[in-house]
Amino acid sequence: MHLALTFFNALCIILCMEYIFDKWPSAAALASDLGKKYQTVAAWKQRGSIPAKYDLLLIEAAGNRGETLTLEDLARARQQVRA
Repeated sequence: MHLALTFFNALCIILCMEYIFDKWPSAAALASDLGKKYQTVAAWKQRGSIPAKYDLLLIEAAGNRGETLTLEDLARARQQVRA
């Protein structure tokens, strides 16, 4: 059972953060919208984590693309990463 929970947690980490990254067509588009270097955003995607200091900027950038992203979405994604 422990193995199943570990697998589930790992899968959820990937899916929860992917939900956020999927608001953009590419890491390059996200980097452009945030005014960050592509390498920075690519590193976030690779480790499955976005620094919390970008939350409000992410929400605004998603909104500019016609996407909905909330603080709750970001908090839930981070909660799953720590689970």
